[in-house]
Amino acid sequence: MKILLCTFWTFPHTGGINTYIHILKSELEKTGNEVDIFAHHPSFEYYYLLGKQELRIDKAPLYKQIYTYIQSYYTNLFPQMNPWIIEMEAEKYSFEAACSSLKLDEYHIIHVQDVISSAALSRVKPQHVPLISTIHGWFTNEYYLDHPDSGKGTLPWIYNQFIEYSGLTSSQLTLLPSKWLRDIYLNDVKIPPAQLIHVPYGIKTDRYTTKTNDTLEPLEPLSPELKIISCVARLVPVKGHKYLMEALSLLKNDRNDWICYFVGDGTLREELELLSKNLGLEKHLKFVGARTDVQYWLQQSDIIVLSSIQDNQPFVVMEAQMSGKPVIVTDAGGMPEMVEHEKTGLIAKKASSESIYSNIKLLMDNEELRIKIGNAGQKWALDTWSVDNMLILVNSIYKQITLNKREGGFMKANKSPDNDSSIKSVYPYSNESLFNDKDLEIWKEIIPHLPNGYTVPDPNIVKLIQKSNS
Repeated sequence: MKILLCTFWTFPHTGGINTYIHILKSELEKTGNEVDIFAHHPSFEYYYLLGKQELRIDKAPLYKQIYTYIQSYYTNLFPQMNPWIIEMEAEKYSFEAACSSLKLDEYHIIHVQDVISSAALSRVKPQHVPLISTIHGWFTNEYYLDHPDSGKGTLPWIYNQFIEYSGLTSSQLTLLPSKWLRDIYLNDVKIPPAQLIHVPYGIKTDRYTTKTNDTLEPLEPLSPELKIISCVARLVPVKGHKYLMEALSLLKNDRNDWICYFVGDGTLREELELLSKNLGLEKHLKFVGARTDVQYWLQQSDIIVLSSIQDNQPFVVMEAQMSGKPVIVTDAGGMPEMVEHEKTGLIAKKASSESIYSNIKLLMDNEELRIKIGNAGQKWALDTWSVDNMLILVNSIYKQITLNKREGGFMKANKSPDNDSSIKSVYPYSNESLFNDKDLEIWKEIIPHLPNGYTVPDPNIVKLIQKSNS
């Protein structure tokens, strides 16, 4: 089969989506499938297709004109329109235009990795090409955790929840790594149960169970008496680093035979470095930035901590368990599904520095327990997190989807675009002055690939905003 893995976000990307795409692509290609990846480039300056050959699509010519159009439309209709929603709308439609220029009808399956790309592909793909999604996190609530003024009842919350609902219901089936996320979508977002399938992540086991002999850069010369604590996570609000730092401040009052490494980078780095100084942790806490040798850091650590206030099924928990290291997680999101307290790991209360501290201290004070939990966690991980288990489920879903296609199930052939397709037919509220001659040439190439009836903005979004403003 020819498969397109697609994400609206950047690729490569620090986090679970990146790891999942790498693993899925590698394993699918081993069985003879052809797999392409379409995503934003890390620079965010262009979209690109990674396959046998790389294809680049410049973003600026698409985004600039769409943003001008969307801003003009929404600010005329809703003078107090939230500027972030205008930006997000422009990003979505620019992404849709880029996707439409791909040869989407050549793929047997499109497998998207987020709700934005799911909603986008459903608007531009040929109807006979199946679309499935794997969703890696609770999009609406993660945005709220980054922007506390966007809680329930606000326009950003309503908008994000609509995007989430649309993304989930636009695909034929939605794969979810955790039962926690499935429950969120069933109970809070009201997604039909038949739409959602629990498919836990999987990783290659031998990479973590085999000690590496690679000559990697050592952590640093350390006293053998020092216990090494590692937190491998992006430095963003959802990962709850401040609670771990407060826990380490409490630990410092008890004992000094430890050092903690924050492995990862993100928007909160400067803020967290200042907090470290204010808590007097400079001698105990080191920020080492994003690393590609996570396996090596895990092997060198005595304790792994993940202090998230929301998380789905973090790969680092799986990797720590595979490495035979005791892991401390919080009771947030899907993490309690990954750990049995005091058997295969420890579970602290989320957003509680005291609870995280007491669990760290328990492992610091008890070497026998550290070893016992590390060994039990590794056995659990080998039995549970095998990539083969994940691939069996994914392949069965692919077969189910393609069988439905052959039998003429839920898919039908897409209508050809109208012969008289024009900028005005797609952007009905456009002003000709928005498009210069060079722009017109670009859009003349894009518009014939858009499906019949496609318009910008999405009428459903407009209705939602009108209802929210009434």
